[in-house]
Amino acid sequence: GKSLQAVHPSGSRAALSTIDGLYFADASHGWIVATRDRGDGTWSGLLISTADGGNTWVEHGFPKGFYPKAVHFTSAQTGWACGAQYDYPGINVTDPSTQVSPVVMGTTDGGRTWTRHALEFDGSTVDIASSLADRNWWRALDIEASGQRVWVRLEMYTSSAPDFRYSSMMMRSDDAGDSFQVIVNASDMGYFTDPTFLDERRAWVSAEQEGVLH
Repeated sequence: GKSLQAVHPSGSRAALSTIDGLYFADASHGWIVATRDRGDGTWSGLLISTADGGNTWVEHGFPKGFYPKAVHFTSAQTGWACGAQYDYPGINVTDPSTQVSPVVMGTTDGGRTWTRHALEFDGSTVDIASSLADRNWWRALDIEASGQRVWVRLEMYTSSAPDFRYSSMMMRSDDAGDSFQVIVNASDMGYFTDPTFLDERRAWVSAEQEGVLH
């Protein structure tokens, strides 16, 4: 870390609108999740991978309407991404009937194809027309995995006066994404970020009121 070199995936500094998540399994193999503005009121989610330490990159798409925020791979073929799914019948996500929900995507072929895993709980899916101004919907922002277990952190920002606050919750799957359960409610810990799992039982988080917890 004494010196840093800029790397521009896909060969263009302007190619990507945002880079939201990065994960390297070793010095050679890494993955980036990003979004690209398509110029027509829509954006596309992308997975970009390297097998040579960032010298060259390969793009992989995500299903329509998925906007990734984090990525984690447990092998060169098996990986996970989390973010928000916008299901819109119109031409873009500003359609009043658009619904948004937090989801996890899984791949077993290095990102060529993806399977959607729903994160279902009370209030998980909302109508964007009634929620856009207040941003009061859950977003999946962090993900880690080990074996059959997958952990995902969700976050919601409520901007309706007078209640301005961030909330977090943690969900876990014990069956490779087939089902997820809430393991930490927003009321249990308040707002927390940056979960890091050392193994299937030990983890660290940064909590707003309590500092670093494990």
